[in-house]
Amino acid sequence: GDGFACDDIDECDTNNGGCAQYCTNTVGSFVCSCDEDYILLEDGFTCFADGEWSGWSGWSDCSVTCGHGIETRTRICDDPPPTGGGDDCVGHDEEIHYCNEGPCPVHGGWSDWLPWSGCSKTCGNGTQFRIRHCDNPWPDYGGDDCVGDEREDRVCKDEECPVYGQWSVWGSWSECSVRCGDGVQQRTRVCDNPAPAHGGLDCFGISTEEQGCEGACEETTVMETTAGPDAQTTQQYILPTTEMD
Repeated sequence: GDGFACDDIDECDTNNGGCAQYCTNTVGSFVCSCDEDYILLEDGFTCFADGEWSGWSGWSDCSVTCGHGIETRTRICDDPPPTGGGDDCVGHDEEIHYCNEGPCPVHGGWSDWLPWSGCSKTCGNGTQFRIRHCDNPWPDYGGDDCVGDEREDRVCKDEECPVYGQWSVWGSWSECSVRCGDGVQQRTRVCDNPAPAHGGLDCFGISTEEQGCEGACEETTVMETTAGPDAQTTQQYILPTTEMD
């Protein structure tokens, strides 16, 4: 009307016209609008929506590789997110589900050692043993056996064994008790092969033996002369040496 040409200004070029989402330029003005899930408030600029959950994610892996565990899944409050003062989503953002991956391997464990057995000998060096069992717990579901020995052995001695005496060999005979005629001679032996010990018995028998012997006599000739009134007589004697002593 006044003869001046007017250029329409695009208000949406500056800061989206102040619209929260979309700005549409009109002749001499502009209009704000929102996505279909939102409501344009009375101020003409603000888009409003209460929060809505997105879909659930897939379940996670079980938290354990054997036995009982848990698996989870999540969702996000972004479909749409709460906007323009809208309420948060109602409910939980995570779900838990129990899972069972099967029995866990049970590794064997040793029980306590049982008492030592009796000594294998009543005297002298013997052996005794003790055992334990792989049952605390038993290995199961592919678990390992116990590590180590099931049996232990050791040397034992309740007491020393009795040693019974045994004779040594006889000694040589002694000289005859006389130099001439009938006498005796002896020989001895000792109970030391071995000697009795630790309550063992002495040797049986005698430690001294005797036997008869005969001394080797030496003869001596003696001349004896006797004088009488009418003549002189000479006699000869043979005497053992002992009779000359």
